[in-house]
Amino acid sequence: MSPPKSRKFLLINPSIYDLRFDWSRWHQPCGLLQIGKYLKAEGHDVRLIDCLQPIRGKRIQRTKLDTILVNDSIFQRWHFGWKWEQIEKRINELRAERWKPDAIYITSLMTFWWEAIRDLVTVLRNFYPRTRIVLGGVYPQYCLADAKKHFRGVKFDTEIGKKAKSKPTDFSLYDSVPHFAGLYLHRSRSANQLVNEIEEKSDSGVREFAFFDDEIPGTFTSRFEQVLDLIVERQLSIKLLVLGNLSPHALNANLVAKMRAAGYRQFYFRDDIALGANANADLGAYKKAVALLSEYGGYMPYTQDITAMVLVGVPGENLKNVVERIVHLSDIVGSVNLIPFQPTPGTSLYKQHQAYLDAIPLELQNGKLFPFAQYNGYTFADYQELIRLAALLNSKFHGTTFNFLGEEPIATMVRKSIAEESWRPRLRETLQLLPK
Repeated sequence: MSPPKSRKFLLINPSIYDLRFDWSRWHQPCGLLQIGKYLKAEGHDVRLIDCLQPIRGKRIQRTKLDTILVNDSIFQRWHFGWKWEQIEKRINELRAERWKPDAIYITSLMTFWWEAIRDLVTVLRNFYPRTRIVLGGVYPQYCLADAKKHFRGVKFDTEIGKKAKSKPTDFSLYDSVPHFAGLYLHRSRSANQLVNEIEEKSDSGVREFAFFDDEIPGTFTSRFEQVLDLIVERQLSIKLLVLGNLSPHALNANLVAKMRAAGYRQFYFRDDIALGANANADLGAYKKAVALLSEYGGYMPYTQDITAMVLVGVPGENLKNVVERIVHLSDIVGSVNLIPFQPTPGTSLYKQHQAYLDAIPLELQNGKLFPFAQYNGYTFADYQELIRLAALLNSKFHGTTFNFLGEEPIATMVRKSIAEESWRPRLRETLQLLPK
């Protein structure tokens, strides 16, 4: 039996349209890179265009796109990543090599980024009018009906993605090695296989790693501990990060010691309150977690070692309660990071508020626009004030954040200011202070 014919595949992580591109340093199209690994193992010729690849020491480029009006507020949107002319230039380089793809695979990592994918497909069709284009990722997974409406002639095949799910990501597709690697703790067949991948990437120059699973350690804590032990055993010199998928409830002294030895350096705690945890008990869990991290790992609160992520914009929330929670977490941890709630089609919460969300175009369901603000009886300006408060609490002096719940006179004055809501700017009073 003759071997299957080698084919050519072009993989694209597209540019995005958004107000901001948070966490861009740790953004990575893992699914697409796993597909690349699978296809190459099958003997195919694979090329990658990652329009959002971070370059060491540089921010991802952005250009002004347009402005949008939401509830009487105007917002500037940006085109982050490669411009369309850069895509065209790269395609022309491939054509000069007489390299033409048999199929093009495009990923999507947010549902509300679909417009940039639409414009990318338009560019691609100018060069490859009959080439098979396959769209995968979050957008068609959760919004298949919407995707079929906007992307006629595009396929939504998930079979290759399923076959590639347990594969390591293929960094050889990049011209230069990324500084960061995202991993999946529970997709690899064994802890040894996963650490082999970490070691291989570390040897090639990758220095930062994080697990992208929804939750770590997850149901099987032993898998996580096996990975940590193997990293220590092989003496890998790496930096590990927790990017918002670790609950403060999950820590114990033994696990903290192992995480420190393996190379964990920064912790961004998941916000369990959004999952129905009791607020008071939740604060107690943070106190215990910070104490464990300090005693058994040497991680220090009020530095960049530990950050509490706080979900805001959740339907039904009371901002006064959110302010109280932010201030208390700032006192316990020293640093808070506000994460806008992102409604995800198909989830139970989304279905619960389907009638409300159906009146909002998908591209405006961007969490950074706080789509539930009106539902909660607030304005976007109210959430802006909340963001300013968090920035104040995160302000650093001599490398550490200030304890606003301390007994010092300045802390007392700030607490009084917050209680009286004097942190809210009042336009009329502000105007009176301006020079005539």
